[in-house]
Amino acid sequence: HFPATDIPQRTRESYYLGTTRYVCDVDDPGVDVVMKPGQPNPDLGTVNLRGMHPCHREYVKNFGVTATMASHITIDARLWGLVVCHHYSGTVNLTPHQVLACDYAVKAFSIRLCAHLQDIEFARHDYCVNVQAQLCKQINTHKLVAKGLTSGDADMRNVVTGCEGACALWDNEPGVQTVGETPSEAAILRLVKWAVSHTVYSPVKRDPAPDTDEPENYARALAIQSLPEGVGDKGEDAWIGGALIMRLRGGMLIWFKKSFTSQMTWAINNLGHLKDPIPGFTKVLVEYAGKCSVWTASDMAEAEGLAHLLDIVSNTFDSDFSSDLLLHITSDRIVSKNQASALAMELVNLIEGANAPIFGVDISGAITVWNEMAVSLTGVRKDEALGESVARVLQGSPDAAETVYDLILAAQQGRQVRPVQLPIKSRGGLNSHEGLIRPGDTVYLFLGPTVTRNHVGRTRDIMFVGQDVTEVRTTLANCMAIEAGYQRVINKCASPIFGVSVDCRITDWNAATARLTMVPPSKARGMPLLGPGGVFGELLPFTADTTPLSQLEKLVHNVLLQGSGDGPAEGDAAA
Repeated sequence: HFPATDIPQRTRESYYLGTTRYVCDVDDPGVDVVMKPGQPNPDLGTVNLRGMHPCHREYVKNFGVTATMASHITIDARLWGLVVCHHYSGTVNLTPHQVLACDYAVKAFSIRLCAHLQDIEFARHDYCVNVQAQLCKQINTHKLVAKGLTSGDADMRNVVTGCEGACALWDNEPGVQTVGETPSEAAILRLVKWAVSHTVYSPVKRDPAPDTDEPENYARALAIQSLPEGVGDKGEDAWIGGALIMRLRGGMLIWFKKSFTSQMTWAINNLGHLKDPIPGFTKVLVEYAGKCSVWTASDMAEAEGLAHLLDIVSNTFDSDFSSDLLLHITSDRIVSKNQASALAMELVNLIEGANAPIFGVDISGAITVWNEMAVSLTGVRKDEALGESVARVLQGSPDAAETVYDLILAAQQGRQVRPVQLPIKSRGGLNSHEGLIRPGDTVYLFLGPTVTRNHVGRTRDIMFVGQDVTEVRTTLANCMAIEAGYQRVINKCASPIFGVSVDCRITDWNAATARLTMVPPSKARGMPLLGPGGVFGELLPFTADTTPLSQLEKLVHNVLLQGSGDGPAEGDAAA
């Protein structure tokens, strides 16, 4: 194991913002970037071709590493981990395709890992809701809050993952109600006294408990990995561990986790200073004891959920607890869930009947929605698409599949997801498009992505609502082909032909005109035709009330008159 401080914060940010970082030769000193005088040095933090920091070069050389490659794993717009590859003999010359393949593999792993973690979170959230419903029933049975939370088929231990014991203290209820492995009642009372005397403030503001004088940043939860000095029991059989304390308006809830003993081998580089690394890593065996495992953000959120439920009820009835209201709140949650399900069904019917291709993918890249219009255009039936990966469904269109995966990764990293155009090779039109689209034809879909997120802001899936722009592209391509044909005719014509814009700047200049004027087309396009700096110079006199275009029109008019034999009008310039 290596200390987290071995990767400085600035380096973590560059890993997060960049892509796969590949160094083929650690000993290559690189070259200096020379800027013009007065220009600031560029920020190369996100450039993969930047040279290695001298400290980092010395760091990896202490391992005996000669080449290295690293790619980042991002979860919910934060750096979750790194995939690091080391080579120990000579240089390694990877092709761009090999580096891209490694980057693609790590991105796919990031997406799959994020999906797995969210599945765990959703399952845990549903479990906690069911536990809260059971606790409501037990409180209703016992007519006491602390008793209902600590006895029955479910107890408050089930709310927080991994705790071995818990206790509840409630106003106007006698004693301390415990369940599982906990310290003695005297130690719990000392812990309660200590918690009341320690006010902690959080940098994140929240809504205070109802009918209290709490400030917005008052932290009701205290998480400690070991009991404070003088609080725990004495003796060989004394309970040792940590506690998660949740302070409520009507009482206090405490969860306990016992301490554990573990050994970890650290590889520590004896750095006196980051700029002066000393070669060699020393293996240090460290034993940890007397502390429990870390209380996670999920533990705090689950405890806060139960506390919030109890706060609502205790605010309604001060001394006489209303378990009926608690049951009513739980019932409302169930009703809201049923209403959400009904709304979801209406949205499904709307999506299915839409006259536009609509499909959705989850963060693992699996198809979750595939409406009838998507079936008609792509030729992929709904039962073939749902649950399958985008790469498999669009196996004939690898560029489109890669674009979808890039959008999923951008959504996970919190970046803006923009509309895209996907070229999809169809298996042949179905339903309303049967016979109109042949197998192998490319269908162009302009898609507007919409990212849906869960209750904590994490990406859940992406819904694509599209428009078939194949016909528009075909028409545009035909127009461009016609224009290209005209350009070829103009360029090959033996007569001089040129075109100008409304401000009399040259837009077309064929080869015959170039030979006549000795001005090549590349130079002529964009130049003024007349006037100072123009191709024809001071051919026409200009006055303040005339424009180059009006003078050109007059010139062409006079030329036409000369050709008809009438001659120019008096005062007009002749060509």
